[in-house]
Amino acid sequence: MKNPLGMMLLAPLALLVSFSAAASDLSWSQLRDASGDGLELVLRQSVSLGQSQMSFAAGSAFEFEGEIPLDDISVVLFEMRAKNCTDPSAEQSDMELILPEGSDTGRDRRVGVTLQAGCLLSFFAENADYGSVSVFSSR
Repeated sequence: MKNPLGMMLLAPLALLVSFSAAASDLSWSQLRDASGDGLELVLRQSVSLGQSQMSFAAGSAFEFEGEIPLDDISVVLFEMRAKNCTDPSAEQSDMELILPEGSDTGRDRRVGVTLQAGCLLSFFAENADYGSVSVFSSR
């Protein structure tokens, strides 16, 4: 006969382990630390840049390149480089506005995104949105 109490104690532990292995959504403020902790940063949603005709699918892996406060315009710039760049010679794009999936609807939380040479994406988030959900998760 199996020990029912032991099974009841193991079930929550198994659930906890399965959640920790899953990807977790990151706020803009968590990107630097997640990258420094060795976690892989992946897009939670696709990002398309119309003018350059470049598109990055959800699940695409990125390297954190930098976080630069642009205090004069109350924005923080996040630079992220695609790990598997399909067209490193793609030209710079105009800024596109995207809304991170899962953003609260209390206010407009769209961020600007541009493409630079070498598949460097620049994300421009308002200072007020620094703690809100980004377009990245970790795994």
